[in-house]
Amino acid sequence: MLILSLTSIVIALIGAVLAVAGAYLVALGGSVFYLLAGIGFLVTAFLLILRRPLALVVYGLVTLLSLGWAVWEVG
Repeated sequence: MLILSLTSIVIALIGAVLAVAGAYLVALGGSVFYLLAGIGFLVTAFLLILRRPLALVVYGLVTLLSLGWAVWEVG
């Protein structure tokens, strides 16, 4: 289960960076997307650590919402 642990750590690090940078962006009056995406990644990592299948659903939702946000931003 080493690969699951490493995956959880990588996703948690990505989530932490996105959440911190997103909070800074929100403080500057910017988009809340990065903060929410970071929280989604952190939730995914936590569920992976617990070995819950719900982690895949959360990750999928974060991915789909990211795609939707990107399309909306482009116009």
